[in-house]
Formats: sequence, C-alpha cells, structure tokens
Amino acid sequence: MSKSNSQQLKKGDEYIIPSNWPSPKPEDVEIPESTVHALYDVISGGANEARDWQRFRSLCLPDARFLITRWVTADDEKESIWEWNVEGFVAEAQEFYSKNGFWEREIRSHTEKFGNVAHVFSSYESRLNIPDEEPVVRGINSFQLVRYQGRWWVANVCWDVERPQNPIPSEYDQL
Repeated sequence: MSKSNSQQLKKGDEYIIPSNWPSPKPEDVEIPESTVHALYDVISGGANEARDWQRFRSLCLPDARFLITRWVTADDEKESIWEWNVEGFVAEAQEFYSKNGFWEREIRSHTEKFGNVAHVFSSYESRLNIPDEEPVVRGINSFQLVRYQGRWWVANVCWDVERPQNPIPSEYDQL
C-alpha cells in the first residue's frame, strides 16, 4: 500500500477501518482460532469455484500482509520472501484458483494471547485439484491477530513450507 493510502487509513494514534470495509460473520471473528478457520474455509475449494473474497477481506485489517519465505517448490533452497497486501493476495489467488482446485486444512495449532494480541501457529496440509488426495505440501502458517472494535482481525500471515531439511517440529505436527 502506498504511503498516501496508508496515511488515509490512520488518524492520530487510532487505526481507522474504512466505512466500506466488509463486515464479518460474528462467529468468524469471535476468537482467534475461529478467524483462522474462516480464512482456511475461504481459500479452499475446487478449480473455478467462486471464493467469498468479501468474507476474506472482512477477516483482515485493510493493511494486513501475507508473506511466504519459499515460493518455487518445497525442495528449493533458494531464499526468498514474497509479499502481498490483501488485494494483491486476492488477485494472485483468484488467478491460481481459476485453474486449480486448492484445499488447505489445519492439522494442529497453538495459540498464545496477551490482552488484545494473539499469535496462532497453525500447521497445515495443502492439496491440489482433488480434496482427498495426498497433500502436495505441508508447512506452518504464523498468524498475528489483534482484537479491535470487539472482534479479532488478521494483521499478518507468514508461512514456510516443510522440506527434508526443514521438517515440521513434532510439537507442531499432527496429534
């Protein structure tokens, strides 16, 4: 987001949510875990199956960031960080989902909260084209959430994929 757009969203020390930002389903934002599960629900579905991007937006702060530390393949050791804002993530995902089915499900999570801040470490499995196939990749999503205006918001999501030299630690793997 450009500096001028970011400045429009802030007034003094208070974060301002634009009046046209979508409202969430109350059950989606009641606790950090429900917000994470709602996000998984939105991004999962068949090729060319419409995703509810307004619901996705409603889960996130307008300035939320999405960062992946590996992009090419699970075996690639090239260091990289790819970053999207909310609209960039939606645009990239729409293009991919128009050609590919994609299902991501949580296999285990750990939540820590302090006041209005929460961190959810969410181990996941991703599947392509057929929801019951073996996972094509596993990894960990790190969700940072904030409680504001009586509900939870996704502020950032960072993730990395499992590789032979980067296995999911046992404490974050399936139960």
